[in-house]
Amino acid sequence: MRIAFFGTSTFAVPVLAQLARSRHTVALVVTRPDAEKGRGRKIEASPVATLADELRLPTHKPLRVNTPDSIDVIRAASPDFVVVVAYGQILKEPLLSLAPRGIVNLHGSLLPHLRGAAPIARAIQRGEATTGVSLQFLKLELDAGDVIDAEPMPILDDDTTGSLTERMAPVAAELLARNLDRLEAGSAPRTPQDESRVTFAKPLTKDEGRIDWSASAANVRNHVRAMTPWPGAHCMLRVPGKPDERIVLRKVTVTNGGGSPGAILSASNEFVVACGDGAVRIDRLLRAGKSELDAGAFLRGFRFTPGTCFS
Repeated sequence: MRIAFFGTSTFAVPVLAQLARSRHTVALVVTRPDAEKGRGRKIEASPVATLADELRLPTHKPLRVNTPDSIDVIRAASPDFVVVVAYGQILKEPLLSLAPRGIVNLHGSLLPHLRGAAPIARAIQRGEATTGVSLQFLKLELDAGDVIDAEPMPILDDDTTGSLTERMAPVAAELLARNLDRLEAGSAPRTPQDESRVTFAKPLTKDEGRIDWSASAANVRNHVRAMTPWPGAHCMLRVPGKPDERIVLRKVTVTNGGGSPGAILSASNEFVVACGDGAVRIDRLLRAGKSELDAGAFLRGFRFTPGTCFS
């Protein structure tokens, strides 16, 4: 088959690599336009575009994929089949009907649970123990297409959104690979989703990383895991007589303790902060403009004064 591949993020990279190794032809890679990134605002290609360039695959980077000009580019590639993985735009008609053998999507949850843009982060944020990858036929309604196949997998206790995405990506690639022959033959199963079991995973926002210290220690820990690496679980360190300092927490552990939410209970051998219920030990953190540190290194270089707290 001639395949058009739509993808942008790191989650899509192993899937594209797998397709490039298969007997099928990747006729076109569609990904987001190059964008400014980082403090230096350097223009960077998406992870999928970077791999496509390495593999010398033709790419298309439309700002809006459903415009007539964009559709003409995709149609000119003559795809028999379309694969969508973490692309970032909603595909509409006539794109949905462009390929004669159909269009499928790989989604980072066990549908119909956690439809939407951020299923991996939301599963961690909710404290769930299992997740998985679903292969589904794509339709206009968000992640509502019939399911072809799915692969469950555990969420490890120390998983962050970054680490879980990294573990799930090759699972997604294998899930597609084992179903390609059936998709080519038109014999892939179709299981309608149970609408009574639908939940949603709304997109992450930059501001959502702010830590709510009035939450339970378990919820604070899950929040830190879910917001790592982006947008970063952050809070303000308030030191009397000094400007507030933004701190990003990278790893915390639930521990014993109690007090006013955000109060620093220990800053000697351990860095312990009170939550609404219980406390967390800060293990790794990041100061604005600085490298990530373990808590011990931070404590050795920071002088606390009475009244210092997090908010």
